[in-house]
Amino acid sequence: MFDRKIGTATTAATAVTVVTRPGSISGLGMLELVGRQVDITLKDAPGGVTVYSRTVNLDGTIITSVYDWFFVDFEQLSDFVLTDLPQHYASCELTVTVTSTTPVSVGVLQVGQVMTAGRAAMGATAGIIDYSKKEKDRFGNFDVVEGAFSKRCNLQVLTPAAEFNKIFRAFAALRAIPCVYIGVDQVGFEPLIIYGFYKDFSMVVAYPLHHLCNLEIEGLSQ
Repeated sequence: MFDRKIGTATTAATAVTVVTRPGSISGLGMLELVGRQVDITLKDAPGGVTVYSRTVNLDGTIITSVYDWFFVDFEQLSDFVLTDLPQHYASCELTVTVTSTTPVSVGVLQVGQVMTAGRAAMGATAGIIDYSKKEKDRFGNFDVVEGAFSKRCNLQVLTPAAEFNKIFRAFAALRAIPCVYIGVDQVGFEPLIIYGFYKDFSMVVAYPLHHLCNLEIEGLSQ
């Protein structure tokens, strides 16, 4: 979960517990999860007072009727982010526990500082880049070799004009650093949470009070 890769995972029979001292953090992202519940606790110091506590239910099943309650298959919530951790505890202790009654798995556990660039406009696109090999012989028969794939996303973000320089410098500094990009922080929109890097970044000085930031994001292969 700490190798900065997608497609590899930390696994256990029924629970995984991680205790770290990450320094000042305001955000946490977990991806490629298999389990039923995640408990996050932040203490002001090792063995100190709990200053933050959250429980995340990994049941992403959407229930809209009594029929759904009884017959719809369980849908795993595989990705989630938290952006409200208190960042002013430099000596904090973070404990993360993933539990289930079946084997659990954690692909990525990433912590760090949250940077808000703005609000994503309508029209965001999400998809994948498939690295599978598909070859056709002279008779028209296909030979398909399954390969990895990566997420991709295109966002147009409405940013405050007063933060033009700050946002530009921040993205310039992140050009070669894998980050968790959050297009929408809402259950049901997990494809817009991508761990990777941006392929293209540009800012359009469009309005007196707001600018438009165009981002093309590509996830790490999985």
